Amino acid sequence: MLFMNEFLEEHWDDMRTFLQKVSNPDSELEMARFDGYVDLPLRLAVLHSLLVDIISPMKLETINNLQPLPSILNQITEHLSPGVPQMRLQQQVQPTEQVPSAPAHRPTPWTRQGQTRKQVARAQSVPASERHHRHPLKRQTSTTELTDTSKPMNISSPDQNMTVKPAPAPVPWIIEQHQINHVQEETSLLDKHAQELSELRLGVEQVTDRELEMAKRLEDFIIVSQEQQTQLQAELQELRSVLALREEQLASATFRLGVIEEEREEDERKLSVALAAAERMNVLEEQFAGLLKDMQQLNTAHGDSLRTS
Repeated sequence: MLFMNEFLEEHWDDMRTFLQKVSNPDSELEMARFDGYVDLPLRLAVLHSLLVDIISPMKLETINNLQPLPSILNQITEHLSPGVPQMRLQQQVQPTEQVPSAPAHRPTPWTRQGQTRKQVARAQSVPASERHHRHPLKRQTSTTELTDTSKPMNISSPDQNMTVKPAPAPVPWIIEQHQINHVQEETSLLDKHAQELSELRLGVEQVTDRELEMAKRLEDFIIVSQEQQTQLQAELQELRSVLALREEQLASATFRLGVIEEEREEDERKLSVALAAAERMNVLEEQFAGLLKDMQQLNTAHGDSLRTS
């Protein structure tokens, strides 16, 4: 109501013309002339649909605690679309009855003096692109019957000297703009956190897959390394056996070489002795030959002496 009051005070001249056009059943509205104002019924209809959608799934006890809002919404639904099902209440109020706890209608500054208040339906229906799927709104024309349509309506400007009443206490079904912004921020943060969480989960899954793949590769590498190590150990054992055999053969060859060296030394010693003996034999043979020669000479000389004697 405070929003509507401020809106009417700010755009009073245009709204007065608009209300005069709407109240006249013989006039044809040119929507282009009232661009920006004719969507007020649309906003109210959307607000009604949103409230119905929010309150309908609630528990019966919670709906009863929100009275008289559910009853008012049911009455609006009954007037707009009689065939649409209404919200269930603990004590269903008949459409013809007035809700006891509903606020009494106050006379507005543009109400004509002495005129009986009558129900006026919306002059502009909700556009087809904005119709709610649960509560379709149909185009309706004004049903107000004016006794004198030739005279302009006596619509007075809002009294600026009226005492502004303090804002009413908040009720459960009214959500302040800062609360809506806070809820939207929390929702965006939750969506952002959910997206980050999904990205983290995807990253964790990728890291887990990589870890599993690396673990499998490591296991295969360990198996191959163990097989290669076993093969190398077998080859090393074989080489050690061959080395031991070669060392044994080398020791035997070394021993035989020592024996051969000793035999060679013995042979050299014997050879030296034999050479010395051969030299002595040669000397003795030379001496013997000399003696034989001397003996021949002596024999020759003795024979000559004998012949001469």
